[in-house]
Amino acid sequence: GIGATAVVAGFNGILFAYLPAYLVRVAGYPPGTVATAVLVGLAAGVPALLAGGALSDRLQPRTVLRLGAVAVLLVSWPFFQAVSGHRTAYLALWLAGFGATGGIAGGAFGVVLASLFQASVRFSGVALSYNIGFALFSGLAPVASVGLIAATGYAAAPALYLAAVAVMALAASFWTYTKSQRA
Repeated sequence: GIGATAVVAGFNGILFAYLPAYLVRVAGYPPGTVATAVLVGLAAGVPALLAGGALSDRLQPRTVLRLGAVAVLLVSWPFFQAVSGHRTAYLALWLAGFGATGGIAGGAFGVVLASLFQASVRFSGVALSYNIGFALFSGLAPVASVGLIAATGYAAAPALYLAAVAVMALAASFWTYTKSQRA
């Protein structure tokens, strides 16, 4: 459950906690531009989140989580390459796409978590998985991103963190699927 939460928690930690400061301090965008662009990214995530949830009603929720994790994996590097170093005049458009990408997995992970536990322990299982996953992956996102930039010297290095949490969620989705099939 914690692994399935990794991509959503890591993505949210980057988008909410780290990205605004990164875009101003590292990439050099004006604070007003960043505030507007981040708001656009958040707004774009809402319909994607709803679409991910609706898609989870039609497909296996683990499949939708996998699609979202793969989307985050594929989009992270191009996104950070584009916005690092103040190289794009289309910051709000990039953030709209980035926000929508993260919304896909966000619409499915709650259903995946709930499906992992029997009704008698579901509330505790979901609560522990969610809270531990978010504390680890969302809470460490800014620190890990700063550390990756310092270690590599690349302004786009936070994409490596997103790639790692996407791979962890992708792997967990296959493991949890296998476990639930045996039960």
